[in-house]
Amino acid sequence: MELNYFFSWELIEAGIIRITGAGNELMYLIVGSKMAALIDTGSGVGNIKEYVEELTKLPIIVILTHAHIDHSAGAFYFNEVYLNEQDAKLLNLEFSEEECRLMYQGIKDFVAGTNKELAIHLQEKDMVKPFHKNFLPLSDGDKFELGGLTLEIIECPGHTKGSVVVLIKEQRAIIFGDSCNPFVWLFLPESTGVAEYKNSLLRVKTREEEYDKVYLSHAPKDSAKEILDEVIHICDLILDGKSDDIPYSVPGMKDGYIAKKVKSENNNLREDGKIGNIVYKK
Repeated sequence: MELNYFFSWELIEAGIIRITGAGNELMYLIVGSKMAALIDTGSGVGNIKEYVEELTKLPIIVILTHAHIDHSAGAFYFNEVYLNEQDAKLLNLEFSEEECRLMYQGIKDFVAGTNKELAIHLQEKDMVKPFHKNFLPLSDGDKFELGGLTLEIIECPGHTKGSVVVLIKEQRAIIFGDSCNPFVWLFLPESTGVAEYKNSLLRVKTREEEYDKVYLSHAPKDSAKEILDEVIHICDLILDGKSDDIPYSVPGMKDGYIAKKVKSENNNLREDGKIGNIVYKK
């Protein structure tokens, strides 16, 4: 299939291209004058390396916000990829036949969440072939100079223990990935507890005077800065025993609890109209 079948792109501001993948996952190509950085690589459906090389002829570095396959599977198309060591452990596999089968099924299940027709027709040739991979270390405070644009890494353990957010300094923008969004999953085996997650968000909050725009990795794509305060408030409600605790389950995963009531299971928007929610484990 043509690459444009799996991907689309939009220029959201000077030097920042947002790419949408097969499962509506979002990636960001940050283009400076000397080099470019791809933030997350999507679900591994379609060759994201070939796609971004059509968008820029500059050298490209790859930075992963965390290791979940909807963000990291496309990394296997690239040789050098930066990932926090806490999350690199999640991808430290030999990718035996069984492990590859499980990954392909996980990719199909993810894509089916938003594009059932495409998922039904996906074949292995449409997906990346994973292999045992060593990742380059990614740590708090790391800076990447792209030429006129500077990226700074801020560690944000929570959704996963190795999650990071990416500050684009000159554009006063930040990419939250899955670290802070309208429906943060904090009930996974690789997630931290609520108290540690709150501390991570408070660290990000100390930098809020440096950004005006918040970019996410899934719908609704963008968010007001207030989402950070809303999610911190949700942490407080959980820690104080004042959350709504609506049971939540996903096939194949341990059940969790939604902190604040949502309008429906389909859109995950809060019943009270505010932004930011958490699914957590007790």
